[in-house]
Amino acid sequence: RNGIKEESTSPVEEVEDEPNDPGDSFPQISGTKEISAVVASTECLLITEQMERGFLAAKKAGEAATSIQAAFRRHRARCAFLIARRSTTLLQAVGRRFLASRQFCAARRAAISLQSAWRGHAARNYSELLDRASAIVQSKWRGHLLQCQYLSMTSASVVVQSSWRGHHLRRHLLILNKAAASIQRMWRSHQTKAILYLACTQASTKIQSVWRAHVEQKRAFMSRRSSATLTIQALTRGQIARSRISRHIGEMHHAATCIQRDWRGHCAR
Repeated sequence: RNGIKEESTSPVEEVEDEPNDPGDSFPQISGTKEISAVVASTECLLITEQMERGFLAAKKAGEAATSIQAAFRRHRARCAFLIARRSTTLLQAVGRRFLASRQFCAARRAAISLQSAWRGHAARNYSELLDRASAIVQSKWRGHLLQCQYLSMTSASVVVQSSWRGHHLRRHLLILNKAAASIQRMWRSHQTKAILYLACTQASTKIQSVWRAHVEQKRAFMSRRSSATLTIQALTRGQIARSRISRHIGEMHHAATCIQRDWRGHCAR
């Protein structure tokens, strides 16, 4: 406002100081009222022009301030956006790394669990296989031992029986040989005596022959009786030995069956 007033007073002074040139193209001003009107209109024009200039300057200043503010706000928004984007990227990276590490840990734990379960399953299968193999080997070995014992006992019984039968036959042949030798000796003596005492000793010879026949029959009966007794004894003893062997084999088979049953029950439990 001070600037406008100073500028408005200067044309008046110029008008007042301006000399009246009669050769000027403008009409001459006469009177105080006309001068006041001219001065007032000039002041109005100057004020209007000054206001337009001030308005334009204010407008330019406002536009400049708006541009500066917009640029600053844009810069501040861009900085905030960059900071937010950097923070968001960092948070996303941290979150993704956390999720990836958690997934990796879960996958690792699952893999370790699967590996441990599979190794335990394989170890149990191998242990069961070893148990079955050992049970089969033990059963085969025990069966082999029992078979060997049975064969040895059978061979021993066969040897005993053959020895006893050979002894019995040799004894019987010895008795028969003695009897035959006695008969031959008596017959020879009878023949020698018969030549000398044929007539005198016919009766005694008949008696002796009858007695000797009776004795021979008795001996033969006794020999047959003793042989039958020995045969019965041998058969009885063989039957007793076979029954003992079969009972012993049955007991061993029952014991082996009980052991296998207990072992299988233990493995199943």
